[in-house]
Amino acid sequence: MKLLKGIPVSSDVKSDEDLMILVQQNHRDAFDTLYEKYKRPIMSYIYSMTLNRDQAEDLTQETFLKLFRARGTYQASAKLSTFLWTIAKHTTFDHLAKKRELANTTEEMPESIDDGPLADEALELEADEARVRECLSRLSPRARQIVNLRIFSEESYESISRITSETESTVKTILHRSKSSLVDCFKRGQT
Repeated sequence: MKLLKGIPVSSDVKSDEDLMILVQQNHRDAFDTLYEKYKRPIMSYIYSMTLNRDQAEDLTQETFLKLFRARGTYQASAKLSTFLWTIAKHTTFDHLAKKRELANTTEEMPESIDDGPLADEALELEADEARVRECLSRLSPRARQIVNLRIFSEESYESISRITSETESTVKTILHRSKSSLVDCFKRGQT
């Protein structure tokens, strides 16, 4: 039995929703448990949208900070994962919108890679990441979000439907078309 803030957690605390109720009561261990469970899938989703590890880490932290700040608005009847993914989606989209605004006013300086024994491998990885970024960028933001939630974050169609406010059949259709577009894009890049 794990202790949270000096109070034993009964075996009734099994769900994310139960843990979130404890978070609402400022139990740090409950928040840490949720963070450890969702950190990687949230970061993976955000990375697939930003294609920048540092930004993904920062935005993941921001997502969990927003979750903690919004703990009082969470309703236990709602599924926590949907609540969290919605926060992650809005945090990422807000960041991307600000980044677009900044890009419209300034030019980004290209990153350079040092010469060294791993320089060739680093250049190859950078080229592969650039190709993935290019192919993903060709998708609409709506399609990119659905692809990221399904492929990179392994969310169910039902969950994606709740997060995006799309019907499950629309999610499946967008996902199918997006996968075809990505395959075509990758094939064109290899020729």
